[in-house]
Amino acid sequence: MQEYLKDYDELQACLRVGFQFSFAQEFSRKFMQEPYVQQKIAEYQRKDSQTTESDKALVLNVLREAAQRGPYASRVAAAAKLAAILGLDNAAPADNETDKLIQAFKEFSEKAPV
Repeated sequence: MQEYLKDYDELQACLRVGFQFSFAQEFSRKFMQEPYVQQKIAEYQRKDSQTTESDKALVLNVLREAAQRGPYASRVAAAAKLAAILGLDNAAPADNETDKLIQAFKEFSEKAPV
């Protein structure tokens, strides 16, 4: 199972665990039809999606930290990246004070010396 999850290629997984090519072709198909194998793949994919969400949260936290406490150039770059990730960097006209401030900050970050 672990070998399959490396590249999602059942034939290569069988070869990596030591099957001869002729047996690997047959057994790779059989393994993929097993309910246990399908269940384990589904479990891994659920766990992987949870890990991806925690990675996203970590990246956002690091960017927030850099935007607040980093050197000037890092603050500007981190704030611009956060704005892009959060969808605050759109070119739509600003219709209230918050949007105007966001737009001004974006323009400032693009023109600031690095």
